[in-house]
Amino acid sequence: MSGLPGKVSFAALGGAKRNYSQGVDPTTEVSSVEHNRAFSCVSGMTKTAVRAMRSFVGVNGAHPTDPDDFVHDSVWGDAPSVKPTVERASEGVWDLDWPAQVETELSDAPEEDGGGDVYTLNFTRAYAQVEIADGTFKYVSAKVTGPHSVRVYGFAGTTADDLPGLPITVWVY
Repeated sequence: MSGLPGKVSFAALGGAKRNYSQGVDPTTEVSSVEHNRAFSCVSGMTKTAVRAMRSFVGVNGAHPTDPDDFVHDSVWGDAPSVKPTVERASEGVWDLDWPAQVETELSDAPEEDGGGDVYTLNFTRAYAQVEIADGTFKYVSAKVTGPHSVRVYGFAGTTADDLPGLPITVWVY
């Protein structure tokens, strides 16, 4: 069975449960109603939740740099080994690439405890935003270009632009 960063159905999580008998200790046992509600919510979230975020700062004519504050995070962690690369493809165009496969905190657990999974990323949507400080019109747009890749386009007015010094954040689903 899979989970985040993939999608998982309620049925794959075991579906609806029914209590065999009344719980003995409600502080240590989960009722079927509580289980069903929690797993229904988790299943629904896996369909639309943001999987990862990456921020970078535009540089005129060069590859972008990392911002001083937030750089990246994801449902599989924020370790340097899973930090997506960002490269300048051309003026106002950047390519982001995450690792093809990732592990979660549960991956190292024994298989009988639900561990052992390695996830192959497969993004479906991306969204980008530029932080504007001077009141001029600037815009970014993002498009998924591969299972774990995104292309971002930056504009100042209607012209492609490297948006120097401006933090740009990309979210992927």
